[in-house]
Amino acid sequence: MSLKKGYKSVPWLFGKEIEIPEEWEVKCLNETGDLINGLNKDKEDYGHGCLHVNINNIFESFSIIPERLGRVNATEKEIDTYALQKGDICLLRSSVKREGVGYPALFNEDNNSIVFSGFIIRFRPNKIWFSIYLTFLLRSELMRNIIVSKSSSSANTNINQKSLGSILIIIPPLSEQQKIATILSNVDNLIESTEMVITNSKKVKKGLMQKLLTRGIGHKKFKNTYLKYRFLKISIPEENVIKNVKQISTLDNNAVKTGPFGLMLHSSDYVSQGTPLILVKNIQRGHIVDSDIPKISEKDVERLSDYRVKEDDVIFTRVGRVGSSALVKKTQVGWLFSGQTLRIRFENPELNIKYVNYYFQSELFTRLLIPELLGSTRDSINTKILEEIPIILPSKNEQDKIVIILSNIDSKIESQEKYKEKLERLKKSLMQKLLTGEVRVAI
Repeated sequence: MSLKKGYKSVPWLFGKEIEIPEEWEVKCLNETGDLINGLNKDKEDYGHGCLHVNINNIFESFSIIPERLGRVNATEKEIDTYALQKGDICLLRSSVKREGVGYPALFNEDNNSIVFSGFIIRFRPNKIWFSIYLTFLLRSELMRNIIVSKSSSSANTNINQKSLGSILIIIPPLSEQQKIATILSNVDNLIESTEMVITNSKKVKKGLMQKLLTRGIGHKKFKNTYLKYRFLKISIPEENVIKNVKQISTLDNNAVKTGPFGLMLHSSDYVSQGTPLILVKNIQRGHIVDSDIPKISEKDVERLSDYRVKEDDVIFTRVGRVGSSALVKKTQVGWLFSGQTLRIRFENPELNIKYVNYYFQSELFTRLLIPELLGSTRDSINTKILEEIPIILPSKNEQDKIVIILSNIDSKIESQEKYKEKLERLKKSLMQKLLTGEVRVAI
C-alpha cells in the first residue's frame, strides 16, 4: 500500500502499522513522563487539611476545579511527594464503571500544595508535551479504547502504572500540539457557552411555569386555596377553577387507562418491523422519542387494539421514573402504550392539551404527586391516583397564551440543544482527524 506524501508507516497495536506525518513520533507513555500513584489516608484524615483531588473531581471538568476539592490531613513530607504541579495530568487508577478507568483531567493551577488520592495516577509530562493537547489526546475515543483494554476487573476496574505506561501514544511536534489544542479548546468553549445558555433558559422556563400556572397573565384579583393537601396553599386568580383529571375529561370511565400488563405482552413478543410500543424510556422531556423503541406484530396490535393511542393523548409514566409525560403527535397515532405507562385522554374542546402537559411537567405537579407514590422497592402510581390530581384551569384563551409563551422558550432551548449536539459531533470528528494526523494544521 502506497503512503501519502509526507507520511510514514510505524508499528502500532496488535502487530499492525499506522500512517502518521513524518515529523510525528510514536512512543510508550512512560517514555515521555513520570507516573506515580496517589496518597492513601485513613477515613478520619478526610475533611480537614490541604486540598485533595479525588475520583469525582476527574469527571467534573477538563481541568481540575480547586473550589470543588475536598480536604485531607497530609504531612509536609506527603505534600512534598504528592503535590501536583501545573501541567500534571490526573488519571483514574480505579473505577466502578469500566469505561471510567484511566480517564484524565488536567491540573492547570499554580497552587503547589494540592495533593491527589490513591485512586489516581499522576502523569507528569516532560517537555515534548503540551499538557492541554495531551489531555485532549488521552480523552479521545482512540486512546480511551486503548487504555480501557489495558485494565483489569474485579469488584472495580483498575489499571496500574505499568499497564498505563506501556500504551503507545502519537506525538506531534510541540508547535502542532499547541495549535491543535487551541482549535479543540475553542470548540469546547463554544460547547460550554451553549450549555450555559441552555441551563439559563431552563431556569427561566421553570420560573415562568411556576408563575404562569398559578398566577396566570394580567390578573388583579386572587383567592387563596388548597391543592389537595393542607400544606399546599396557593393563591390563584379568582376566575380560575380547580378540577381533577377525571373531571376535565369528557370521557366518564376511560379518561385514564393503564397499558397492557405483563401477561398480555412480553419482551419476547417484540419484532424488528412492526408497530412501536411506548415504554418509560421513550418518554423524554415532554416528547415520545422513537430511538430504541420496541415494536410488536400486527397480530398483537389487533389483539391489543384498545391500547392504541390517538393524537393529543397524554402518555404518563406509571412505574420507575414516575411523573414524566408526553403528548402523542399525529405521526404517532396508532402506536401502543405499554403497561409501564398510563394513557390520559381528555377530548375536551375547552382544554389546550399542551397546557395540561406543561402542568404535568411543573414543580407544583411534582409536589402533588410525590405524596401519592406507591411501592416499596420502586415508585408507581395507578389510574385512581392520576384521575384525582387537581389541575388549575384558566380560560381556554389564557391557556393558549401560556402555551405560546412556554412553547417559544422550548423552541429556543431545542435550537440550542441541537447546536450543542452539532458542536459535539464536530469536536469528535476534529479529534479523530487532528489527533491522528489525518488532517494537518497550519503552523
